[in-house]
Amino acid sequence: EKACLKFRMKTQNHNLKTSDHVHIKLVEYSPRHTSDEFCWIVVPGFLQYSQSQTFIDLCLDISSSLKANVFCIDLRGTGESEGRFSFGESEYLDVAAAVHFAKQKFKKVKLLGFSLGAYSSLRTHCASSELADELYLVSCPSSVTNILWQGHGLKHCLSLIYQKQHFQKHRNFGLRWGNPFTSKPDAEKFAAAAQVPTHFLAGSKDFLVPPTMSSKIFGAIRSGAKTWRVIEGGHHAELLYLSHPKDFKDWLVSP
Repeated sequence: EKACLKFRMKTQNHNLKTSDHVHIKLVEYSPRHTSDEFCWIVVPGFLQYSQSQTFIDLCLDISSSLKANVFCIDLRGTGESEGRFSFGESEYLDVAAAVHFAKQKFKKVKLLGFSLGAYSSLRTHCASSELADELYLVSCPSSVTNILWQGHGLKHCLSLIYQKQHFQKHRNFGLRWGNPFTSKPDAEKFAAAAQVPTHFLAGSKDFLVPPTMSSKIFGAIRSGAKTWRVIEGGHHAELLYLSHPKDFKDWLVSP
């Protein structure tokens, strides 16, 4: 089935340069029947990248089922992008470069960020309000520092070990080298600047970014155009799509 989707889909690689001169890769999925009204930009989190099987499947599915152009970005230090992963300090510049590129063709850009990709997506818009027209944030953390100090990383690893089906679905991931304690603001401190519809999705069994962490960011957004949803029994970030694909796509259509 996925081979058939690829056959009906045009894929193209784009090489972009960020404002701080880092070269990053952007992969485009284009169905045969689409419009230039809007596109999606998918922003993976810490362990994932554009060519991990999870995100290939996800982008093919979204592009096919929603009949929309989908871009997936390799953040700095991941996949085929240059630079070093900075755990949220500079990745928002990568997202900004992708949005600038997409807006040359599409009227509206929807950002779909996962975990640290969600943090970077929100920060991108809050730093420049004209960037992104709608935000979809999955398992959005306040910062990686809070995750580490509160012991959520260990809890998440243990949960995956005890639930092998989720661990096995986390395929083609890669570890990132860098300093997780680089200087960066907590998401609650800049979330008030959000001016576009912002939609949060969390998993009730997410031990890495508990719903309570994301809900603090949700509460800091002053704009009334925001929504909140929790998938019961759902885990972290892309695992929500893998274990609850229908619920996940329903959320994209009607958050």
